[in-house]
This record gives sequence, structure tokens and C-alpha cells, in this order.
Amino acid sequence: MSEALYERCLYFAPGRGGTAKINGRIVKLSSVPDLFGLRIVGVQYIPEVGIARLQPYAAGWRDMTFEERQAADEALTKLAHQNDAGGEIA
Repeated sequence: MSEALYERCLYFAPGRGGTAKINGRIVKLSSVPDLFGLRIVGVQYIPEVGIARLQPYAAGWRDMTFEERQAADEALTKLAHQNDAGGEIA
């Protein structure tokens, strides 16, 4: 997945890492973001093309619920305001 193709995306694949992108800010992820406190191992959230899927621990990929999409939006906004070291960007 190339974040260059999208304005907003939240992506994480087990064993490969991931990316959060919003408003031109890109943050590389080394662990899956917290969504609702769910135990998940993967996420594909690219709202501009209608992709909203997650992979719960020990289960297959599934579509996100409305609440999970809201949580992904919140995580995306929070992550995009951090630098790679985890500090806030002024």
C-alpha cells in the first residue's frame, strides 16, 4: 500500500508495520494503533476509497463497524500529530 496515493490512511500489517497519514503528515507505525481497546493485529482504513477493515487477534479480516471507523478517525488524527519518536509536533 502506498500512502502517496491517499490523503488519509491508517494501515498496519502484522510483521510489516504500517503508516498513518493525514493532512500531509506521515507517521510510520511499528505497532498496531489502539482502536477502542480492541485486540487487533491489522487495520486497513482508507476512507476516500471506502476501505475500512480490521483483523482481530486470532480471526480473519472483517469490515469495521461505524464505531470502529470513528475510532480509526480519532487514532488517525492523533497519530498524524506525532513524529516518529512519538512526540507532539508543535
